[in-house]
Amino acid sequence: KTANRENMRAAVDPLQQIVIWAFPSVDSADGSNDELIIYNYFLNRWSRAVVSCDALAPLFTAGYTLEQLDNISSSIDALPASLDDGVFMGGTFFFAAAKDKKVQSFTGTCLSATIDTGEFQVTAGRRSLVNTVIPYVTGGSVAPTISASIGSRSLQHEDVTFGSASTVNSEGFCPVRAEGRFHRVRVNIVNDWTQAQGIDVDAQATGLR
Repeated sequence: KTANRENMRAAVDPLQQIVIWAFPSVDSADGSNDELIIYNYFLNRWSRAVVSCDALAPLFTAGYTLEQLDNISSSIDALPASLDDGVFMGGTFFFAAAKDKKVQSFTGTCLSATIDTGEFQVTAGRRSLVNTVIPYVTGGSVAPTISASIGSRSLQHEDVTFGSASTVNSEGFCPVRAEGRFHRVRVNIVNDWTQAQGIDVDAQATGLR
């Protein structure tokens, strides 16, 4: 869809080694950018995020004089850092977006993530049963909630049907049950997480029909 294409923005974050495009999706009510497409050129991987922004740019923080500290807080005790902290010197690189005429950095709590693997066969030409998914996700101060579901089909021209999601148990895996010839795994992560590195599956071939 080409409507509102003039609102699209793009920028590079060299520290994270990513290129981001902000664009208005078909769900945007007023034509403003409401989604991001993200390409990591180091990993050669793509992702997307539902984030609203009017502009994207790499920026550097501004420096503050003693008099300008009143713009941050009228109380010295309420300042976010000590007076000799480098944050007040300026010149620190950060990747930012603009929304409603305000510059905002990409910080804060983690957004929920949905990660789909590519489609795979356990044994070429044979059906298989997948009954365990082991996700490798590192968490932050609060343990994330992780669940997994399997999308399976017998023929590649059929639609993919995902089964019910199963959360990680005390032994570190998601018990699932999905039978077919072609499979893909969907992992959902909620709350504080830092890296999603991959998955392992436990599966066995079941036959040709």
